[in-house]
Amino acid sequence: MSERRGQAERAEDHDVIATVHPSSVLRAPDRDEAYQGFLADLRVVRAHLG
Repeated sequence: MSERRGQAERAEDHDVIATVHPSSVLRAPDRDEAYQGFLADLRVVRAHLG
């Protein structure tokens, strides 16, 4: 999953963007880094939606 994380891809008739489960940020050794990565993924989603 980490190879495709944050990238928009087409799966059948849907666009998908892989990210982590939000609770994984709480368990991450470096929460700040994990949170920033999660926010970056969400920014990709926002940009993709227009």
